[in-house]
Amino acid sequence: MSIVSGDDVKGTVTLHLKDVSWNQALDTILSITGLVKRQVGSVITVMSLEKMKKGEDDRAALEKKEEADRLKEPHITRVVPIAYNDPEELKKNIEDLLKETKDKDAKDTKDAKDSKAASSSGSVTVDKHTRSLIIKATRRDMDSLLRFIERIDKPTEQILIKANIVETTKSTARNLGIQWGGIWGQRIGSQGLYVTPGGTGGSTVPPGSAFTGGYSPNSGVAGMAGQGFGVNFPAAPILGVGPASLGLMFGNIGGNILDLQLNALQKDGKLNILSSPSLVTLDNQTASAENGEDVPFVTPGTSTSPPTVTWKRAVLRLEIKPHVIDGKNIKLTIVVKKDEANYSMAVQGNPPIFVKETKTDLVVADGETVVISGFTKQKKDNAIDGVPGLKEIPVLGWLFKGEGKSESMEEVLIFITPNIMKPQTVVGIQEGA
Repeated sequence: MSIVSGDDVKGTVTLHLKDVSWNQALDTILSITGLVKRQVGSVITVMSLEKMKKGEDDRAALEKKEEADRLKEPHITRVVPIAYNDPEELKKNIEDLLKETKDKDAKDTKDAKDSKAASSSGSVTVDKHTRSLIIKATRRDMDSLLRFIERIDKPTEQILIKANIVETTKSTARNLGIQWGGIWGQRIGSQGLYVTPGGTGGSTVPPGSAFTGGYSPNSGVAGMAGQGFGVNFPAAPILGVGPASLGLMFGNIGGNILDLQLNALQKDGKLNILSSPSLVTLDNQTASAENGEDVPFVTPGTSTSPPTVTWKRAVLRLEIKPHVIDGKNIKLTIVVKKDEANYSMAVQGNPPIFVKETKTDLVVADGETVVISGFTKQKKDNAIDGVPGLKEIPVLGWLFKGEGKSESMEEVLIFITPNIMKPQTVVGIQEGA
């Protein structure tokens, strides 16, 4: 530590100190002599109180003069092209920054002349044709604004969203299962370790040997389930072939395996794929897809006006808003609307529209599949078949007719798989000489 004294520090002090640190001793001396100290880094400057106040006043006056000179500084204009962000949104941010600068200048200045100068800290306008911002500000503010734009105007991540919307029976939905298909294998010495997703552990067999359990659905073994994502409902074989399993909540699964399983069930008549949209959207932007029909509603005419027809939409609509959290996980805001016209309950030929809607927020890993269910519809059918005429005979007619009743529960399942699209480098085309 170094101590520097000013030319106004004079005099003699007699002290008798014991077991006192040097900084305590210095503070004691300054207190007795009416001096003060200022420390900058490892240097302590000792001076009189009057000289310190004069130095502070001089610095304040210098700062005020520099601020006044800055306010009088002429404005410069820059045209800044915006590559990725919305220029209108970016304009609002810059105007907020300029307003903060103006408020600070107005607070720091006191005389009317400086206040008038502070009221004009800059401006920004948008040129829609070139997607550019026209900024007018002082050179110091301009440098700060350009650095701000450079940090903000960056590419937005894109997310590929694959969806499969299927309609099936309640039993088939259960048979789809909650057990993900697939297996992970790793050679450890002379042994091979295989682990099935959602399992409780691994099993070792010699390399090249057959592996039973979740690896071979046809073996009749359900697999090493029990610690998976939820209740274990193994998938039922189709035409004697054990299908790949799926997850009813969420988990990692290959898109090809998912499509193969759904297509196999559709070919077997166990489900109907309503739609399989693939959507690409930007981070924090909503993507949507819908499938349905416009239902006509007829309003009867009067003696003075003809009947009128209005149309109402009865669609299955899917809205997804993704947000990339850390490059590996994605937050999804999912809204599903299912409006369905029920012609069996029509009133004057106009069917009521049953409305179902669900909204959920969840976080999944990149490439993870989410399944939304719960859109169910119960169907009851009653039919009487028999010999015409004879079946109408009271009581005895039951000898010539039969009654059939059927009941089924239909369910819509929505499989959603988001994938973060990796940025690709665009290589320019080299022209020949």
